[in-house]
Order: sequence, then C-alpha cells, then structure tokens
Amino acid sequence: RRQRQMCIRDRVVSRVSKPEFLKEVQEKGEYFKEQLLKMPNVEFVRGRSMMIGVKVKDKDAHDVLNACAKAGLLILTAKDLVRFLPPLTITKEEIDAGLAIFAEQIK
Repeated sequence: RRQRQMCIRDRVVSRVSKPEFLKEVQEKGEYFKEQLLKMPNVEFVRGRSMMIGVKVKDKDAHDVLNACAKAGLLILTAKDLVRFLPPLTITKEEIDAGLAIFAEQIK
C-alpha cells in the first residue's frame, strides 16, 4: 500500500512540475481573471495563478457563496471576498461554465 502511495505521489509531482503544465495553469489563471474583470458587478480581482479572490459590488460574499452553492458552483469566502480555488486540471470549458453560474448569482 505504501509503495502504491509513493508511486502515485511521484506521478503527481512529475506532472505538476513540467513547464508546459505550469504554463497552462498560469494561462488558465489569467483567462479566469480576465473573464471576472469583464463582469460589471465585480469591483476587483486579485490572486495568484488560479487562487483568486473577488470583491463583488453591493453583495455580501457569504450570500454569493450560498447562491452559487444552490446553483451548483462551489466557492469559498475570505472575509469580504469570494474565493475561487479550482483544480489545476480544470478546462476552459469548465471555467466558462462556472463563471456563467457566478455571473448569474451576482446580478
């Protein structure tokens, strides 16, 4: 069992340390932030890569969290920010689907 865990760990480390994988993660993070900034009810976006914090205008972050959860999108909060922390393997299609739900909830 331990040997199998080590094998899995080695595969994960091997994949996430490849420059092309890291570049793709960075590009998806930039795309994510650009799309968020296009939303009229977003005051600002900050974060690193795909660890993203969003300040929503005129809405409480916890209310947004609850609305998104009811609509099928799991997000987090940090004080007055909505937090996105998607898996590094997320696709642009999945980002777009999540952002569509988020945009609907912050109208």
